[in-house]
Amino acid sequence: MLRSLVPAILLAMATPILTAADATAGDKTPAERREQIKKQRDEFKNLSPEEKAAKIKERKAKMETRLAQLQKKKADGSITAQEQKQLDRLEAWKKNPDQAGPRPPRARKPAGDKPAGNEKPQ
Repeated sequence: MLRSLVPAILLAMATPILTAADATAGDKTPAERREQIKKQRDEFKNLSPEEKAAKIKERKAKMETRLAQLQKKKADGSITAQEQKQLDRLEAWKKNPDQAGPRPPRARKPAGDKPAGNEKPQ
């Protein structure tokens, strides 16, 4: 059972990492990105074992290409904070791809017009 989970975990982890690199990813809302990831997972489940292996190989190659691009940008000194986070995640994946999982959930902003702590006393 563990062997069947590894490809699914790899795909689940790769999708957000690679989506961050796509130019169109910034145009999508979080709900749209979640829907895209869900669709990709559903499509992956319906693939044959050979197709799954090919898809995983394709994703690994794309991740390694992106890792090399980010390492080059870091060496040039032109890496942004968002790219640095992506580089950190890709390097963690590269060190141990079976243990690197999806990112932990982000802290939610408090509801309302202003963030907590910025209210003015009346």
